Parts: sequence; C-alpha cells; structure tokens
Amino acid sequence: MITINEIDEKARIAKMLCVYRLLKGKTLKNMYGTGLGLTFQQGQKYENMLNAISAHKLMFLCRRENYDFKTISTGNPNDLVQKLDEKQKLRAFHKFAEIERLKEEEQQAYYNAILPKIHLEMTYKDTFGK
Repeated sequence: MITINEIDEKARIAKMLCVYRLLKGKTLKNMYGTGLGLTFQQGQKYENMLNAISAHKLMFLCRRENYDFKTISTGNPNDLVQKLDEKQKLRAFHKFAEIERLKEEEQQAYYNAILPKIHLEMTYKDTFGK
C-alpha cells in the first residue's frame, strides 16, 4: 500500500514536471514522446498523478531536457513557477489545484482503507495479523 509521504512526493514531482514542461514551452507529446517513446496520455498520467514516473525515465528526461534532477527531486514547485510568464503561471496554478484535488482523493482512499482497523484498535480489539 502506498504511504501518505509517497502520495505527497508523487504530487510534488507531478507539479515539477508540469512546470518544467511549461518553462520549455513543450507539449505533452513533445515532452514525453520524443526519446521516452511514450504517448501524450502517459505523460498526462504522470502530470495528473495517476501514474508515478519511474526513476530511470525521470533521470533520462532530466538528462535529455537539461533539467536539474536535484531540483525536481527536492525542489518546491511554487518557487519554480515564478520563472513562468503570467499566462503560464495561471496554467500552472490551475494544474496545481487539480493535482491537489487528486492528491486529496488518493489520501482519502488510503485512510478509508485503514480506518476500520484503527477503530478496532481503539476499542482494544486484537487486530494482529488482520
């Protein structure tokens, strides 16, 4: 099961990929199709948090596009947005809101899965191995 930290990290990387793509003026097809051999739909899934990008694909993308891997892996997307023009900032913030909504849905699903066990534990019932 994915953890809350992994959900947060997936959302942050999705935002970073979106901002870097906007900074380069690339379409989803140009960003993910060329070299990576992916469809624009797969790139869309990365940027919409539906799929997490694998480490080797992220490294390849960083090398090919001359992106700073450290910034993608540890940076704050809101800091990077400041480099965008006003129109692109609006697109980025709209995308960030969508990613946050998806993140909340994924977090809710995580908690919904563990709440019954927590409830049992709070009533001092044995949940070991369940």
